[in-house]
Amino acid sequence: MDLINRIRNDLATMGNADMEPKLVGKSITLTMSPLPAQKRKRKFSSPKELSSPDKPTDKLQNENH
Repeated sequence: MDLINRIRNDLATMGNADMEPKLVGKSITLTMSPLPAQKRKRKFSSPKELSSPDKPTDKLQNENH
């Protein structure tokens, strides 16, 4: 349950937990609903953001090659 609570805390800036996590047999269930788009704050970067060609370091590397 520690892991699911950590996940819930990590996603708190993106959505609300609708209920407490439930352990049923070998399954853990956690239901979350997203926050409105203007209230969401990313805590982690998406893969697209990490490989975006718009970053200045990528432009410098491309110009040197």
